[in-house]
Amino acid sequence: MELMMTEVRTFSSEPLSVKRVGATVWIFRLLESLEHRAVPALREAFREAIERDANDVVVDLAIVGSVSDEGAAALAEMADLMRDRSGALWIAASRPEGDGYTLRPVQEPAPDGLAGVSPALDGALVGARP
Repeated sequence: MELMMTEVRTFSSEPLSVKRVGATVWIFRLLESLEHRAVPALREAFREAIERDANDVVVDLAIVGSVSDEGAAALAEMADLMRDRSGALWIAASRPEGDGYTLRPVQEPAPDGLAGVSPALDGALVGARP
């Protein structure tokens, strides 16, 4: 019987919660907008997940009110790296209608692959388009 391990790290002052499910799935739940201090925290959590052989990474933007250009760039870099590793970056967000959540893998190169999941992320991607 395989034992599923879950590791959760959240501190009240942290901008995100990190949860590891099993050996290769990591969930990053943003606890504030993906700006300022949240961006380096997300990058650091992602770096650790990669070092620990993450295959699937979920970034939960459900309560994120806004995403900076730097935050969108971090997500784009994460998506590209996961595709290069034959893994997947998943974006979770509240549906604009308010009737649940969307969970979608980023399958296309950024910025197109990130578009359409979150209005906050879409706002940040406007400046990233050629």
